[in-house]
Amino acid sequence: MKRLLTAGATALALLAHSVLANDKPGEGITVRPIIEPVLEEYSYAKVLLRALTDVGYKVADQQEAIAQTAHLAVGTAGC
Repeated sequence: MKRLLTAGATALALLAHSVLANDKPGEGITVRPIIEPVLEEYSYAKVLLRALTDVGYKVADQQEAIAQTAHLAVGTAGC
């Protein structure tokens, strides 16, 4: 009986968490993605950009750059 009660309380807590977590943490924030022009990286980036959009971020047009250029841009705050 105690196990059933614990399982029920856990399920209720998980359901309540998903109902209460409807806020969008990225609302009002724009991200500017830089992707590498490699097919595998492109598909991963598309999934990530969709996820960012789902949580409220506005995604600007993507730019393509090789990895070294992207790391340099981020490291020097040039993007």
